[in-house]
Parts: sequence; C-alpha cells; structure tokens
Amino acid sequence: RLGIAGHSLGGTGVSVVQSYGATGADPWPGVIDATNPVDAVVAWDGIAAPSSASERGTPPIVPQFPTLGQNSEYGLTPVPFTQPPDPAANTTAFRAWQAAGIPVIEQTVRGSTHYEWSLLPTFPATSWCPDPASGACDGGWGNSFAEHYSLAWFDRWLKKPGETGYDNADARLAADAGAQGRVKYSFRFISARDYPRRNGRRALCENIRAGCG
Repeated sequence: RLGIAGHSLGGTGVSVVQSYGATGADPWPGVIDATNPVDAVVAWDGIAAPSSASERGTPPIVPQFPTLGQNSEYGLTPVPFTQPPDPAANTTAFRAWQAAGIPVIEQTVRGSTHYEWSLLPTFPATSWCPDPASGACDGGWGNSFAEHYSLAWFDRWLKKPGETGYDNADARLAADAGAQGRVKYSFRFISARDYPRRNGRRALCENIRAGCG
C-alpha cells in the first residue's frame, strides 16, 4: 500500500508519478514493480492540472489515482486582493479528475499562504502547531487543517478493516469543520469533493463551504 505526498513542486512531482502507466502518459519507470504501485496521492499547493509534456516541460499528467489537493489563498507573496478572484480558479485539476471518474478532493485553506505546509521560521503563514503534546497538531490553523484531511484521505484509501483509522475515515473527510470545530475553507475560492464512501454512496459536494447534504 503506497500513498505519496508532495508540497509545491513536490505537488507537481506526485501528480507526475501517479500518472505513470496511464493511457496517454509515460510508462511506469520503476524497476521493482511492473506497474505503478501508487494507491493514493496528496498534493499540497497543489495538484498539477492534466497536460502534455510540451505544455509543462514535465512528463504528461493524467488523472489515475485518488488525489487530495490543498491550495493556499495568497500564494508565495501574500498581498490583499484588490478585487474578487475567480472562485473556480483552484478547481481546474479537480474537474479533470472528476471527469475521468477518479476520486478527488480540492480544498483551499482560508487566509493561507504557500508556506502552510513548509514550517519555515519567519516565512508568512498562519499559526502551525502550538500544542503537539498529544502527537497530533492541536491548535493552529493551516497546518492542522492539512494534517486532519491528509491523514483521513490516506486512511480512506490505504487502511484495511480493523486497522486504526479505517472505520472513521469517511466521517473525518466529511467533517467540514475539521477536528477543531472551526470552518477553515476559503470563502474566495471553491473547495469541492467527489469520491465514493466505503458504503458505496457518492460523496459529492460542488462547493463545500456553501454546504452540501
């Protein structure tokens, strides 16, 4: 069972790696496995949209495996918005995975920058983990958001019955207030999900912050 995660250019990296072996993508280049062994993907800022090699200067990117993407609102150089941004700006990859029938979540963290996932001292970001004593990220903002949903996503696709995290993975993914009871989704950019729950029902929400039944 293999889950892969990457931040920034690493998000592009895991998007490329999960593509290997897909129709229209490069063949799997590994020497241990005959086919791509990836089972689940997490891309922090964020999923690279499908493309040909000539479009990005990387190997082709093709949706193939369940992928969770998380995006920042303010990027590398945070400055105030002077006008409302396009609400759908962060859903390009989501739509491609959805159209391909591949499980996907795309989230944008409210008030966040590109450094939420970096833990770089003095860099602009929301608070990280003020209390790590429990072994989890208690408190903070963007980093605790990332931890909650990333772990739940891997538990959804990698765990087996009886293993820790298996039974409540779907509930954790659907807990839109996260582990802390605080809604952290951007109100500027759409966050969305579309994947099958373990009971076979479709977890479809085209705008999480707006609310879904």
